Amino acid sequence: MTVGAGVGAPVRVGGPRDSWDAVLARLAGEGVALVHARTGAWAPDERDQRGLRRLLGGEWERYRSLAPPMVRRDFAASRLFLKTAVGRVAGVAPERVEIVRRPGGRPRVRGCGGIDVNLSHTAPGVMVVGLTGAGRVGVDVERADRPVAGTGLAREVCTPYELDRLAAMPVDRRDAALVRWWVLKEAYTKAIGLGLAFPFDRCGFGTDSPPRLLRPDGSPAASPGWEFGVHPVGGTHVAGVALCRSVPGRGGD
Repeated sequence: MTVGAGVGAPVRVGGPRDSWDAVLARLAGEGVALVHARTGAWAPDERDQRGLRRLLGGEWERYRSLAPPMVRRDFAASRLFLKTAVGRVAGVAPERVEIVRRPGGRPRVRGCGGIDVNLSHTAPGVMVVGLTGAGRVGVDVERADRPVAGTGLAREVCTPYELDRLAAMPVDRRDAALVRWWVLKEAYTKAIGLGLAFPFDRCGFGTDSPPRLLRPDGSPAASPGWEFGVHPVGGTHVAGVALCRSVPGRGGD
């Protein structure tokens, strides 16, 4: 499934020493790039507390408060991955990249020329970063085989139209449909800066490709400049992306 006319599938960057040429070329040519990796390959040396503190900056105390150790490791890996991605675009070292949070928790890159960035990571250790200089981007990643049908999730996050579509589907397709809708809604609400504060049953999607934003009754929503999509990641996960090209990038100042 494709995102739209200008967004390609996520590029894998296996570790800190891997090339970012494909990512930079995608960003230069299309204005947006998605990148994915595993936390294990990006975990910084936690014995180097001074270097780790420089990398994490204002998130150092948050890192120290996390438990168990695996959670701290994945948190540090996600920040190294995110800051390396921004640093490669901006031409600065990862520890020079400052990530601050807008109200609602949306990340903002300070002082890096209008780059907008979004991060998602989930067990077991999969990360996706979206980068754009062309507007706003939101991403989400989940296990593709996550068993969610029959858990009550659909009643919480689906529009009436989606519930009708779900009921008409074969049982063995419902998990995939719910995961698809979840990552799309998460990506969209992260892109608009509200995240889980925005009721998921107020925005909908169908099963077409590329996805389109729908009203709760299934009619097309007014969404000028928006592109949506779903991509497989690493053979085990699925990522949703939402890109709005109709607003100026707000990634840096």
